[in-house]
Amino acid sequence: MFDLLHPWALLLLLFIPFFFLKKKGFKILSILRAVVFAFLILALAFPVVYLEKAGGKVVYLLDRSRSTGLAVDPSQFPSKKGVESTMYFFGDEHGTDLGKALSEAAAMIPQGQGKIVLLSDGMDTEGGLEEGINACLRQGIKVDAIPVTPPWKDSAITLYGPKFAFMDQAFLLKVKIHTAEKGEEEFSLKLDGLEILRQAKELEAGDNFFTYYLSFREGGIHKVEGDLARGDIFLENNHYELFVEVKERKGILLVSSQPSRDTFSQFLEKQGFPFELIDPQEFPEEPHVLSLYDAVVLLDVDAGELNDAQINTLSSFVRFSGGGLLAIGGGHSFTLGNYFRSALEELLPVLSAPQLEKEIPEMALIFVIDNSSSMWKISQGVQKLDLAEEVAIHASAPLREFDQVGVIFFADQPQWALPLGAGRNFTQIKEKISLRGPGGGTNAYLALQEAYRSLESTEASLKHVILISDGKSSEGDFENLIRQGREGGVYTTAIAVGADADTDFMKRIAQLGEGKFAQVTGGEGIPNVIFPPSAEKSGKKVEEGRFQSEYNPAPVPLPPENLPPLDGYLKTRLKEKAYSIYQFSGGEPLLAFWNQGQGRVVCWTSDFQGPYTRELSGWAGFSDFWSALLNWLAAPQKDLPFFAELRGSSLEFRAYSDQDEPLILTLEGPEGKVAHFQVRKSGENQFREEIALWGRGAYILNAFQGEKKFVQAFWVPDPEVQQIRLNSSVLDNICALTGGKTREKVSSEILADLPFILREFSLREWLLVLAAVLYLLEIYLSRRFKFFKKSGKI
Repeated sequence: MFDLLHPWALLLLLFIPFFFLKKKGFKILSILRAVVFAFLILALAFPVVYLEKAGGKVVYLLDRSRSTGLAVDPSQFPSKKGVESTMYFFGDEHGTDLGKALSEAAAMIPQGQGKIVLLSDGMDTEGGLEEGINACLRQGIKVDAIPVTPPWKDSAITLYGPKFAFMDQAFLLKVKIHTAEKGEEEFSLKLDGLEILRQAKELEAGDNFFTYYLSFREGGIHKVEGDLARGDIFLENNHYELFVEVKERKGILLVSSQPSRDTFSQFLEKQGFPFELIDPQEFPEEPHVLSLYDAVVLLDVDAGELNDAQINTLSSFVRFSGGGLLAIGGGHSFTLGNYFRSALEELLPVLSAPQLEKEIPEMALIFVIDNSSSMWKISQGVQKLDLAEEVAIHASAPLREFDQVGVIFFADQPQWALPLGAGRNFTQIKEKISLRGPGGGTNAYLALQEAYRSLESTEASLKHVILISDGKSSEGDFENLIRQGREGGVYTTAIAVGADADTDFMKRIAQLGEGKFAQVTGGEGIPNVIFPPSAEKSGKKVEEGRFQSEYNPAPVPLPPENLPPLDGYLKTRLKEKAYSIYQFSGGEPLLAFWNQGQGRVVCWTSDFQGPYTRELSGWAGFSDFWSALLNWLAAPQKDLPFFAELRGSSLEFRAYSDQDEPLILTLEGPEGKVAHFQVRKSGENQFREEIALWGRGAYILNAFQGEKKFVQAFWVPDPEVQQIRLNSSVLDNICALTGGKTREKVSSEILADLPFILREFSLREWLLVLAAVLYLLEIYLSRRFKFFKKSGKI
């Protein structure tokens, strides 16, 4: 392969014939001089030749962490002429940063000109492996792996349990004992320094799990300790501490009117959860009432069953009181239960819309509002016409500008306050709804007839009429009228206004029109009435079949494993900033959560022990799963919403606050060490700090911002020796992603597949030498030419 680094210099060749070939005299000298100048010009162009040659660089990446016990003999590593070899050691007594080691080794090798040979047990303790693999891919470097089986016969104990628990309620404690060989092992458990258990168990090689239930009679932070009796190679992994914050439980408010509530109630009773069961219409409107509970569970509740005042109370309970909210699916919730664009949906981490908003068919909606004389009467201190207007204004708030909207007032005759059309804004609609007529008789038949007639001419795929009246209408063939409207694709919702309303008549209207019915008397909030059933008719709302969910690692004390398959779920979409703990292959959430103010909200988009969860209900871990979820949901929230999570050898602290003043952190660690940090905002209402820890042991984190504070205790194990084993899957994955191979041992085969590399060979120096030689030859011949010319021989 030939190349010129400065090809523009070749333009000078054009001047050679002009200066030399036209001169008189000895032509050979002129040609020779032209060649000399041509060589000089070519030298200015910097010509290079690339020659393919075997070679490259090999970096032997050697894991010298305590878990491997790797002994290195330099003579065992093969060599080859033209191949540069480098040994790079990583890992120490504190941990193994496999990702960083791969990144640094990749930086030692020119692009695509070598490979990495990794000798390791594959146990990474820092969590940056993906970044290291990407560094190899960017450099075009393959990684071969040679597994190093740890020589140690060691055992380790680990405790798993919730960060929060409640007084007098059992919480699940899992004990994991990892051992290198089969045999009997004795271990003990202590609670706040007092031994509560000592047992000898027959263990299999690998991980062994044991489950226990503990309870606390007093609040505060309690310490659970686990110890192995055996003295082996690494004593530091024979001890583990778990800290649990215990609070007094208030209880759960279970809200449901569906048959499934009996099943859920039985589950709560069996698991020892104190609770109160109410129907949706009994939900309190006064915020202080909910302070009696830790969490609210909406079990298959239709959003239309809760009015604005009740939802505002629920929102305050979560955002300002730090309460938990769990919404469980079923045949009357999410996409099947009026959630779309409702005030309740604003509180949830999922959107109850089966399609993207731009794909939802266009809606045509007409409000038919009774302003007859009977509507001017007072109902429970409020004029019925005021209530009707309030209902219509509330229902029109979620409408979009491309939806078609119309408003008809009626007494004896219908009158258009706002003709059906698109491009309306909320202010315009509100103004038209507030117009009032002079009163008179009541003829809902003519008003509905006018609304249906108008909707016939629209091409909107969703057509909806909302009749707002006290129901005291003159006679008419409503059954045939509404049936004809239904045949034309129009749904009719009926809102009865006033305590004296003819609810039988209005319910019949809604039933014939396949719409919704609600009654407003002035003593409660306004129901959500607009989008269902119209929005329900667009898109697929339920998925039925056989579905396997996938687990996403999350800071939630749930079993880190996939759940049994489900037979169906309600189609929802995860909101931005929400987190999906379990999701389906298409990305639709099964279990989602987010933080709202000081509380948290969780959604389960399938049912509870219903037709979609038959196999899940028979799963051995069913009770533990739901108990852990409810305990986490109801865990008392702090004055300061925060997360403190271990990330390898560091602690990631995140807090959410609308205050601008900095957060003050105090970290107390092993051997009495104390460190102070001042954390400032890293984003909108967000504070973040990554703190390097000092090693294994117990830590106490205190966070302060003004009068708000938070305290958490946690245990940091020694990650390097917490589990001594060969992690072949990690090594195989590294090789597969980079195109390398897993090899049994170090051999000359490692160098056999090194890439051929191009060596750059410059011709500039050779051209300069040739030009000098030819120039001397030209001088010699020129002098000889002059000699012969003088002697008369030529």
